[in-house]
Amino acid sequence: MNLEHHIQNQVSYLQNHTRFLTNELQKFPEGKLCCYPNKTTYSLWLTFKGKKRRYVPKTDEVFIRMMLEKRLIEAELADCQQQLKACRQYLKAIRLGSANEQEKLLNNEAFCRCLQRMNKTANESEWSKEPYEKNPHFPEGLTVPAINGEKVRSKSEALCVQMLVSMNIPFRYEEKHIIGGYEYYPDFTVQRPKDHAILLIEIFGMMDDISYMNRTFSKLKTYVSNGYVPDVNLLCFFESSAAPLDVKLMQMKLEYFLK
Repeated sequence: MNLEHHIQNQVSYLQNHTRFLTNELQKFPEGKLCCYPNKTTYSLWLTFKGKKRRYVPKTDEVFIRMMLEKRLIEAELADCQQQLKACRQYLKAIRLGSANEQEKLLNNEAFCRCLQRMNKTANESEWSKEPYEKNPHFPEGLTVPAINGEKVRSKSEALCVQMLVSMNIPFRYEEKHIIGGYEYYPDFTVQRPKDHAILLIEIFGMMDDISYMNRTFSKLKTYVSNGYVPDVNLLCFFESSAAPLDVKLMQMKLEYFLK
């Protein structure tokens, strides 16, 4: 399902980029510049649909450069359209198939209880046994099943749970913290096993939304002003529709800072 999530994000990016390239092409003159071999050199012609082609002298460098740029944009647009078609075909095929078997299993209440019990045993620590105050806001947003039996708010968070569990890192999901006089509920509060240091993990998932982005910057300012420094005791991951979560980067950062 993680792959499906990334391809959905790629579809959004390709759709936006296709629109951008299409708009860019409107700025160029009509016609397609074609290069034909001519003994030891080449000749340039401007071709049109349903019209006679026109010779372009090599001395017209400004026009040639402009039309070459148009050809490159047209080629990039064609590539985007092919990728978009392939992504849509994949999503159609995967939804008709059985690639949601893991999600079905994680929605099985009895299985999740058993899984959660085993994971608690594997990640047993005094800190992990302690009760904590969870985020009471918007419980309806907890819709994505995670491997520890809980439900989280996004597939990126579920992926983070999977990595933390596989690394035997104790964590608390959306634990209440008072930071700078404000209530915050970081996505994950983790205890590093080697020194029992507490670190926060935040996954900022809508960085192409202006209001969300502004709230994120305000939150980060409060964090830093109160001793939570990115890549020290605060691990941040960012994503947008154009730039989905970098899974390899998340894995590398978690292993580097938590192992």
